Amino acid sequence: MAFIKHSITSKWKPDAVFSIVAKYNDYVSKYGKENAINATIGSLCDEEGKLVTFNCVFENEKMIPAEKKASYANLKGDPSYIKAMQDFILDGNTALYHDAVATPGGTGAVFLGFDLMLDAGESIILPEVAWGSYRLMADEFNFDVVNYDIYDLDDMLSKVEMVGRKQGKVLLVINSPCQNPCGLSYTDEQWERIVNKLNDVSDYAEVILLNDIAYIDYAFDPKKARKYFRIFDKLTSNVLLLVAASTSKSFSYYGQRLGALIILSQDEKIVEEVEKACELKGRCTWSNGNHGAMVNVAEILNDHLDEYLKEKDEYLKMLKARAELFLLEAKEVGLEHYPYDEGFFITLKMEDNRMRDEIHQRLLDQAIFSIKCQKGIRLAICSMSLASIAGLAKKIKEVYCYGK
Repeated sequence: MAFIKHSITSKWKPDAVFSIVAKYNDYVSKYGKENAINATIGSLCDEEGKLVTFNCVFENEKMIPAEKKASYANLKGDPSYIKAMQDFILDGNTALYHDAVATPGGTGAVFLGFDLMLDAGESIILPEVAWGSYRLMADEFNFDVVNYDIYDLDDMLSKVEMVGRKQGKVLLVINSPCQNPCGLSYTDEQWERIVNKLNDVSDYAEVILLNDIAYIDYAFDPKKARKYFRIFDKLTSNVLLLVAASTSKSFSYYGQRLGALIILSQDEKIVEEVEKACELKGRCTWSNGNHGAMVNVAEILNDHLDEYLKEKDEYLKMLKARAELFLLEAKEVGLEHYPYDEGFFITLKMEDNRMRDEIHQRLLDQAIFSIKCQKGIRLAICSMSLASIAGLAKKIKEVYCYGK
């Protein structure tokens, strides 16, 4: 079909997550849930398998007048939401100038960072083991992709220098804390090294750091997890910081499609220019955001914060218990996985994608439904009960030898 413009290079293929979810649903419709393990869903579920919804969030939503929910928000986003999200995310941990725009989910925030910062043919620096949509967007924008090992800072920083010298501009994407899919969170010492390198490269290149923090509120100490923002105050004025935030995970608000892109710099004029560019791009892409959701999140953060944090803390304990159980049993049976700190996912480590495909199919054959990623297989502990996690590492280890 020749109707699509030539610059679109992405070819349609089944989504890595939703295609496996469909396989799970098909299995359940035929055989029931009893023998199936669903490690696919990237959403927080309770011990009965029901999607977690915060009572304070959805009860407050009922109180918002229908005409406010139905009305247009302004292009930048509802002012109360913009301020509340910046205060909540940054938590007083930066002296940089900053502003924000509302986006359709964290995905919309990442989209803005990609679309506005690079031209087709330029290089973007992405984690090798990562959320698949980074690569999908990069391909859609016709970027050249340079991958780095998330566990090897020397590799990351050498790629930053290489790209900076080659094209005079760097866009580095870091998903931390609670990286998807590995659960990695960089330490303050690691962030110090990253900031120092970005400053060095900014002597001869424009540098943009896009920090995707979609899962930050499921760090095991969310307040402490925000402290690393203080390190960014050391960035030079030739480094732009973009923070992609999401309400999907933090507020279990997945379907409302609401996020924010926070823009930070030593130079106030740069923040203003980037904000206006984001506003214009949003206007001609999605127009404006979900007004009712913005009002609700702002009211939760301004008027019901303690209630919200208390409720979320119970689910955070639940998530931590699941992670601890899987990690303990994985160690007992010698099941290799990427180092995990915190977050929604733990990922099995694979030597190569051929091996990954083979193991993934064996898991499917045993009704263990998981998600393939680059050099790994992702397990969504966020959606699995303790009962379904118990013994899972042993089952997976046994599957490694199944069919040989």
